[in-house]
Amino acid sequence: MLYDKINEKFVSPKFFWNVDELVQGAQAPSANSIVSQMRNAEKNLNWEEIASCGVDKLPLVKVESNGWIIQFKIMPKKQEAWGKPGSKAIGAGLMEVGWSQTKSQLRDEIRGKRRQHMGIDKPLIVAVNAGQLDSDAEDKFDALYGSEQWVLNEDLSSVAHVTRDLDGIWLGRQGVKNSHMPYVLMGNHVNPWSFPNLRLEQFSHPFQPIDATVDLPRIPRWVNNGGKAEYVEGETLGEILGVKF
Repeated sequence: MLYDKINEKFVSPKFFWNVDELVQGAQAPSANSIVSQMRNAEKNLNWEEIASCGVDKLPLVKVESNGWIIQFKIMPKKQEAWGKPGSKAIGAGLMEVGWSQTKSQLRDEIRGKRRQHMGIDKPLIVAVNAGQLDSDAEDKFDALYGSEQWVLNEDLSSVAHVTRDLDGIWLGRQGVKNSHMPYVLMGNHVNPWSFPNLRLEQFSHPFQPIDATVDLPRIPRWVNNGGKAEYVEGETLGEILGVKF
């Protein structure tokens, strides 16, 4: 397999090369040519700059061979892992296309953490590393507030409108749930090298007033503004905690 050949020939002490895009050509690619291009590109990579740029701004490197095009997203390794024996250059490849159930996975993550803290008599704030599940804003809203759905009459006599199903963390078939959990925090791809530049998102229970004793005003949040979700800017984790790379 191509990735195995690249990993045999190419060692990258400071970076993972995650496959971001792949276009297959009509002829077999040359692993030697691809590795040569990767080595040349690595000479221009600066670990300090990449480690501090944040996940959304990670550099991309594109290589080509015999009609094949591979685009890599460069991920910095932790310093203690530099040059570690057996560490492969290609840290992740593309998976086959399939249906995503990210909202269900997010719900399972939140429920699992809630069960770990059953019986406490204090407000519970759950934090989820949502980016590991490739989630977006729609997935998060569906998980917490119920799956978005279109509703219309069978005879099409009225205009279709959007509602939410009763399958969310805070509202189910039996009514309001998890009132002891006023907030859920979610972050995308939280890891040691990204968190100083990372902005978490705070989601609030729709049927509970803001609890000033556990409010986190410096964290970016989604608020209800006239029935519509509105994003309120906040600070990065690095700014809040006073941490810099």
